[in-house]
Amino acid sequence: MNRTIRFLTWIFFAAILYLILAEALAPWLHLPSLGNIAFTAVFFLFALSHCLAVEGPRRTLQFFAVSAVVSYLMEEIGVRTGLIFGAYHYGNGLGAKLGHVPILIPLAWFMMIYPSQSVAKAMLDGIDFSSIRGITALSAVAAFVMTAWDVVMDPGMALGGSSPRFQSSYTASTLSDTSRPTTSPSYSSSPSSPWECPRS
Repeated sequence: MNRTIRFLTWIFFAAILYLILAEALAPWLHLPSLGNIAFTAVFFLFALSHCLAVEGPRRTLQFFAVSAVVSYLMEEIGVRTGLIFGAYHYGNGLGAKLGHVPILIPLAWFMMIYPSQSVAKAMLDGIDFSSIRGITALSAVAAFVMTAWDVVMDPGMALGGSSPRFQSSYTASTLSDTSRPTTSPSYSSSPSSPWECPRS
């Protein structure tokens, strides 16, 4: 079973590399590619299968459940009230919605939070993640990694001076990442991001 999951993880990883390469070469070479929804689904499956292979089913379920619930609630409250991320809404380009938030969005949060945690673990090599100090450090650094990724992925937000958006993204990432497995692991102006749609 574990060998199968690891094999699928490599397949999804190779698919991600191809899709990124196809997008990068698009101005000069037209290669078959997928839209934002499918790209996000492939990346989510990679993160999920990697987490399963490394952490096992129980911890993966815990991690995914907490990250999905926290991210969905923050997004739903944000869309309805504008109090968390500022005023914004999701159009219909990201598929079916639960309330005001596309179902794809919580999957995309996990897609980013889990790899961010993996990077944070590498950066904090040698720290005991079973201690309160270790959990706090891992959650904080993973949230910084994800927020930095968000800045790079959606440069329009940084240019728009939307620091509250990134502060809220950091907060949501930190809250979600406290469920991490303990083993030693302004807004986008165009829909180029695999999980963001234009917000207004």
